[in-house]
Amino acid sequence: MSINMLGRLPLSEIRGPRDDFEEKLAGEEGELWLEQFKLFLRKEPCWVRKDNNVQPTTAPTAPFAYPDTVLRLRDFWAECWRVVGGQDLAGASLSLPTYQTGFDWPIIKPPGLTTQQVYDLTEEAQLFSCWKYWDTLDVLEVKEEYLRSIARASVVLIRPSNEPDIRMSYYQAIEKRLLFISLDQRILLELFGAWLNRDHRPEAQVLQIPEHLDVSGWTRTSSLDSDGNVANAYWSAVYGNFRVDWSNRGSAYPGAGIRQAVS
Repeated sequence: MSINMLGRLPLSEIRGPRDDFEEKLAGEEGELWLEQFKLFLRKEPCWVRKDNNVQPTTAPTAPFAYPDTVLRLRDFWAECWRVVGGQDLAGASLSLPTYQTGFDWPIIKPPGLTTQQVYDLTEEAQLFSCWKYWDTLDVLEVKEEYLRSIARASVVLIRPSNEPDIRMSYYQAIEKRLLFISLDQRILLELFGAWLNRDHRPEAQVLQIPEHLDVSGWTRTSSLDSDGNVANAYWSAVYGNFRVDWSNRGSAYPGAGIRQAVS
């Protein structure tokens, strides 16, 4: 058997979901994840709510519910893509990942778009001005295999936060194998916030979606250039634009951090 295979499955396709599952087992809801996984292995219904008025042996029928915030934001993302991107999303393109407590902001990206195409779309929307360090963002790639499941996902969920998580360095995030977003996902997050505040400002305020993110700090993404430099993104009050630049992978910077995600 090939060392790059597990049975008939390539290890490159297994590592992402496996690492994500192990992270969930180690999290605050680890016992719940293990319980539901055992149901899955027995081919029994899982991730469904139990009715307290029925016997435990009765298979529950009500679906596992997402918070209303997640569902409303998903619908706004679909509208954003219709209005700004000219695409009517349906099916898998809008299918939410299994809900994990605290991950309430969706990011939705139709398959097939490159990072440069996402940047071009953002510029063409003319909701704000942009600047980038690289001539083309397609020179960037997600080099950590375990992070590619997030980068390739049509829908991810992230923690709601105006600023990135600065509790650990980039290297620490990699060592802990934390899942976090790529540059194209961060660009789309900026586009969505600006669009929502333009077309649905009252709802944006209720849902606490700011027009711009990373006003004080900057998000370090999973996208790297050929030299291993990290692609960063933030809103610059000084220049009045959304900026994409780079930082050294091995250095720690005040205000800089990742945005964790699940898919």
